[in-house]
Amino acid sequence: MSRTQTRRPVEQRRHPRFPAWIVAVASSPKGNDTQVVVVADLSLGGAALHTQGARFPGQFELKLDWAGTGCEIHCETVATEKVWGKSLVHARFSALTNEQLDFLTVLITDLETRVNGSRTPA
Repeated sequence: MSRTQTRRPVEQRRHPRFPAWIVAVASSPKGNDTQVVVVADLSLGGAALHTQGARFPGQFELKLDWAGTGCEIHCETVATEKVWGKSLVHARFSALTNEQLDFLTVLITDLETRVNGSRTPA
């Protein structure tokens, strides 16, 4: 490896991530503490969330709305870091139901289309 080359981290996620920038609501499991978050990226395995820097619980519910449908997904905080003066929370989805998986599949397909453009054959 030459001096000008840099090593890139190895992607260890099972599912591809797509930029989302979707406003969502995160709440503690008992629902007594909620905060608005922005989903920065999303996959079938989890999400990266921009928060206002408030302390974030280890387990929480993420309420997503997309195309007139809402879905609440149980999440586990994997890591947090500071980005642009805010907290970025890396979350893993826990035990998705078929309904949650269907919701996420539609949402991610829409995001993928936005990123890659329509792939309809000419």
